[in-house]
Order: sequence, then structure tokens, then C-alpha cells
Amino acid sequence: MNNKHNNITPLPTALSGNAMLPQSQIGIITQVSHDELYQIDNTPISCAKQALSCLVKPQLGDKVIYWQLNDEKWVLAVLENTHTAPASDASARSISLPNQQAINIEADKLSVTARKRIALSSLEDIQINAAMGKLSISAARCYQSIRESLVQMSKQFIQRGEYVDQQASKLMKSHAGHHVMTADHDIKVDADRINMG
Repeated sequence: MNNKHNNITPLPTALSGNAMLPQSQIGIITQVSHDELYQIDNTPISCAKQALSCLVKPQLGDKVIYWQLNDEKWVLAVLENTHTAPASDASARSISLPNQQAINIEADKLSVTARKRIALSSLEDIQINAAMGKLSISAARCYQSIRESLVQMSKQFIQRGEYVDQQASKLMKSHAGHHVMTADHDIKVDADRINMG
């Protein structure tokens, strides 16, 4: 076969000097340092770093794929955890980039489903925007606990309930351009002093 017109460069069979070809291997993480370096198979030569492509944060006892070039190692993927303890909140795995870098997820549609519980927490802000759509919340019970201020603003504000109980320890104020109060049966106003006029 005539290959004079084929622009094919063969893979190198060796690197110059004392360099070694990159190798992907499988091993067990046997030690984790405080600065997130991972010792694999008790090898003291060098510790591995978490690769940017490895989103699941490695833990002690994980079976991982790591890539090695000379004395440098990177954990590419976590295959499984060799510990057989039952799953719990304490043993939940973390999706985390090295050095606590930020993560952005972009998609036309995104769905997150949990069989038991979803928890969102932040030391500072949580922001939910649906500028051109609808925000729907459906639950058997809904509790809100606000330490300082709760501000609600809308063009129309509608509340419906079988029982509605509103209580303020100091002041409750209601004002409108036109105010209508109706009841099918009784209206009761009770106070030490009632001012009308």
C-alpha cells in the first residue's frame, strides 16, 4: 500500500532521557493528607493530586484510577469504596473540585431527584430566579423561620386557608386605597380602647 499521501504520525515508543510514558493504573487510597494529597497503595515515592476532571472527592479506602508521569500522579476517577459500611448522611460523598473551585452547571433542562431528602445550605446567599416563568412549591407542610426581615412584593397577593391566624407582639398595620371586610356570620372587634372615625 502506498502511504506517501497519508499524513499519519505514529505514536512515540519512548520518550527522550529518563522520562517514562504516562500510565493509567488502579490502586487503593491508603492515606489522605490535610492538604488533600492522596497516598496510593502505601507507595511513599509521591502522593497523587485530585485531577480537575475527578468531581467525586476521593476518600480513604477508595479504589481509584490514577495517571502517573515520572514522579507526578493525578487521581482521575473514583471507581468504588472498599468499605462496606451502610450508607448514611455521614458517609455521603462530596462533589468537589480541587482547591474548592466554583462549579457551574448549564443545561436546557436540569432535574434533581432524591428518594428521601434534599438539603440546600449556604453561609451567605441563596438566589432562585425564574424571571420569565413560574416558581412552584408543593409540600405537605411548609415552615419558614426568618431571623430578621421578610419582605414580599407582588402585583397580586392572594391567600386562601381553612384557618388563618395572624399575630404580632407589638404592631399590626393594614392599609389600602379601598378596604373591604366581610363575614358570613360574625365580626368581632375587642380591645381596651377602640377608635373609629
